[in-house]
Amino acid sequence: MSQPLRLSAATVTWDGGGASSLWSYNDGAGGGGKYTNWGPNGKLPVTGDGFEFGGTARLSNTNDLNNISTTNITFMSGAGAFVLGGNALTFTGGGITNSSTNLQTINMALGLNATITIAATTGSVAVVGQVSGAGGISKTGANTLLLTNANTYAGTTNITTGLLSANNITGSATGTGAVSVTGTLGGAGTITPTGSNGITVNSGGALAPGNGTTPGTMTFNFTSTTGKLTMSSGSGFQYHLGSAGVGDMLAIVGASAGDVIFNNNMINFMGTGAVGSYKIFDTSLNSTTWTGLTVNGSGQITGGLTYTNLTGGYSAILYMGGGSYGGTSGDIYVQVIPEPKVALLGGLGALLLLRRRRF
Repeated sequence: MSQPLRLSAATVTWDGGGASSLWSYNDGAGGGGKYTNWGPNGKLPVTGDGFEFGGTARLSNTNDLNNISTTNITFMSGAGAFVLGGNALTFTGGGITNSSTNLQTINMALGLNATITIAATTGSVAVVGQVSGAGGISKTGANTLLLTNANTYAGTTNITTGLLSANNITGSATGTGAVSVTGTLGGAGTITPTGSNGITVNSGGALAPGNGTTPGTMTFNFTSTTGKLTMSSGSGFQYHLGSAGVGDMLAIVGASAGDVIFNNNMINFMGTGAVGSYKIFDTSLNSTTWTGLTVNGSGQITGGLTYTNLTGGYSAILYMGGGSYGGTSGDIYVQVIPEPKVALLGGLGALLLLRRRRF
């Protein structure tokens, strides 16, 4: 007896009970059999179904169905580290929720007919397949959403909580739409808004170039937009500085005058830094890229941008390149130096040691 046709959508649950990792696998038992990867009733997924993934069987599986749409994918508590591949899946709303502590990976392409929520609630989510369509992404949850493809979706990317890590090699991780940040936007990839779309970092939000303790450059490509990077009051930056001169950086490509707006923002150097000079903001234009900064005659930034949390015993000077401190004209640097009192104590220690050796 063949599988009966379902006339209404439902929620189907993957338990990986079949002998194949294909979504359409049918065991053939009794002349018709059940689609045994989908328990407990063995119903074949149809368009409009919601998907639940649980357990640890056939974690790497393949959607071999055509023209399937859904409103949600849920990775249940205790689910293993799934990797979903195969044919594209279209979202008509809803989103993706990870209630497992394991990283869940979406290798298939996703089409967004509406804005979806990706909730990295208990564990992180990596979307490796290309994301396209008119919809956008609202990122929630304390864990990380990783985007690695050249995505083309046109809606807004709204980072409400947690980290969105953009680590694409080509294109734009967040598609062509506007980006709004109240959580954290990080990574070493590129974001390319178009039209009038820009990037707004709201109060409490942060930009974190690089990948944690691994220094990297995050790039905003403004070649095809009249939009700007607006740092709201109460927003800031998170930077890691490695060995002298090697650290995180934010690069603005295709900049126009006034494309980056500072508003008394703080850079948190996360307890890192070594003596030396680091370029932390790069512009393809000149100093007119930046607004909201106060710069003195020697190039030192005295207002609009400050810092905190360098390695213990160090202080710093923020400066604009091209003045008395050197560097490329218009770029922004941090010069890390020992605290004066630390240097003084070091000198006193050496003097005392010398006096002891004389007696």
